[in-house]
Amino acid sequence: MLTGDGRLADRRPVDFHVLDAPLGRQDLAAYAAHRDGAWGPWRVSLLGSAASIGLGIATVWLFPRFGWLVVLVGGLALALVVSGWRWWLVGFARSARLARFANANGFAYADELRNDSRAGVGFPPGKQNVGRASIFVDGAHGTFLIGQNTVVSPRGESAVDFRRPFRFVELELPAAVPHVLLKNRRSRILPMIDGAAPNSVRLGLEGDFDRSFTLYCPKGYERDALYLFTPNVMAALLDVARTAEVELVDRRMYVYLPARTPVWTSDGMRSVFDLVELLGRRVHRNAVRYADDRAEESGTVAQAGSRIRTAGRFTGLTVIWLLTIVVSTGLILIGPALLARS
Repeated sequence: MLTGDGRLADRRPVDFHVLDAPLGRQDLAAYAAHRDGAWGPWRVSLLGSAASIGLGIATVWLFPRFGWLVVLVGGLALALVVSGWRWWLVGFARSARLARFANANGFAYADELRNDSRAGVGFPPGKQNVGRASIFVDGAHGTFLIGQNTVVSPRGESAVDFRRPFRFVELELPAAVPHVLLKNRRSRILPMIDGAAPNSVRLGLEGDFDRSFTLYCPKGYERDALYLFTPNVMAALLDVARTAEVELVDRRMYVYLPARTPVWTSDGMRSVFDLVELLGRRVHRNAVRYADDRAEESGTVAQAGSRIRTAGRFTGLTVIWLLTIVVSTGLILIGPALLARS
């Protein structure tokens, strides 16, 4: 975690090179044992694929006239299975590297965290937030977390959430702060802010910062937001987190990164630690001196500054309506051409 001056408290050297070392059989076996049930779905898929191939061979033998169709469909199915296997194996190897990195450095590791509810807007309430490949880095005053989040709709719910998986870093702040959200103009990760909400304000930033980021805060907290996101904080973002989005809420800072951020490599993980060191230190220094004079109790934030509203989500009916419009438009455009050719 961070010390009083915002630096990482635990100064033991971190072994990043273990991420680049080849994975041995023992590494994969140890990770597979830790990841209980990891092979179950793929054993079922292999049995299903074998059964489908056997059925295809029998069909070709019994009905040779349709052999070409069976070969075509079987080839497509086999290509899908191979692609799925490759995608799964790549993810499996990357998670195994992260688990080995955590173990080598004495960090706690969790392969999957169900119902991983957090205060940030990236973790919507009412949804199932699944944390994957989470690494808890211990320090003298707490822990900061590096992980990936996937939002899943509960069973039976008709609403559809179009949030892509993302990686994130969670750090503890020394004081409660108002809800401030820094959106990235080039790399959108979080849901949009509801511009019509009466309690949210969009702030302009100076120079290059305004071309890269947009700052949102509760109405009446404009000066507070700029006090926390000073030019030196913004400069740190451009230096070490150009593709990130940042959120301050309650006593937490969340740094959201694209899911493709290569934390399974030494360079990628080192960049995340550099982000924590530089950005965390500067935000920590501003937050430790912050106090909300509107709050009734010391060390808290008034209700008016505690939350800003994000844009509403799409529902299943909305998706069906949009698909209907797209299909209808396509038929209108290509229908005459198809009729002319016939």
